[in-house]
Amino acid sequence: VNLAPVADVPTTPANFLTTRAFSFNRTRVAVAACAFSRGLRDGGVVSALKHFPGLGAAGAANTDVTVTRIRRS
Repeated sequence: VNLAPVADVPTTPANFLTTRAFSFNRTRVAVAACAFSRGLRDGGVVSALKHFPGLGAAGAANTDVTVTRIRRS
């Protein structure tokens, strides 16, 4: 199992996911994440898409070490 790919979309260049995300464009992220997952599957590896929807709006703080509130509908 590979805990990848990142399938969330950062909303700002300051977002901590920027270096892990495929793009700021949700369509590009969807296409790339699915292709990445297919590649893993073809190699016999199960993928686990991440993160929680909306984490791309968390801002610059890394949610692994900082409490962050995401205020979106």
